[in-house]
Amino acid sequence: MMNETILNFDEKTQKFSVNQSEFDKLDFRKMATDELFNTKKSHVIIKNFIDKNIAIKIRDFYSKTKNSESFVHPNKDGNHRIFYYQNSPYKYPKFITSLLNHCMVVKNRIYESHDFYQIYCMIKGVNPEGYEKVARLQNLHSWSSIYWYKNGNSHFRHIDNFGELACFVIFTKKGQDYVGGGFQLRCKVKLLIWMIVMTMETWYFSIKVKFFMRFYQ
Repeated sequence: MMNETILNFDEKTQKFSVNQSEFDKLDFRKMATDELFNTKKSHVIIKNFIDKNIAIKIRDFYSKTKNSESFVHPNKDGNHRIFYYQNSPYKYPKFITSLLNHCMVVKNRIYESHDFYQIYCMIKGVNPEGYEKVARLQNLHSWSSIYWYKNGNSHFRHIDNFGELACFVIFTKKGQDYVGGGFQLRCKVKLLIWMIVMTMETWYFSIKVKFFMRFYQ
């Protein structure tokens, strides 16, 4: 029996929706205090976020169509990317904006337990529990990106800005889509790196204010 996913996908509308019965099982407060903002861990894993077959279709949409020609390679030490700015006048596929927005809401549900989130909401004059409204405000100054680690690409070691909450969606499986490498997280003393990870069975997914998605060839 397949596990139910946190998000369901409607092929007709091309949008994701919350599977409320599964969503209600998530203890966001516990994730924040015991995992994400715990210096001994600094990451969260949420299993079965989206269906594995939908993840494969999204991967193929970018890697096996004309979209594969739209990637830029801004740095020889980095990966290939497509950038999304939801505050731009451009029209994006419904499935990707829907997924991004749901991810932002989940991120905010966990991030609510940190002062950075509370101060942000205070400055913007919004209710911290208005997660979707907060996400719409964040989209005014955030960007998203599809990452493609193509032809053995890697990404140089770096440290994100203080207070950023990292998030990545991986649409591939090690051993099937790529052999070596993968995501690596390094922490030093007094350096916190926060990451939320949602998985589709053996696949995984994560979130950031600047929301990133990755897939490998």
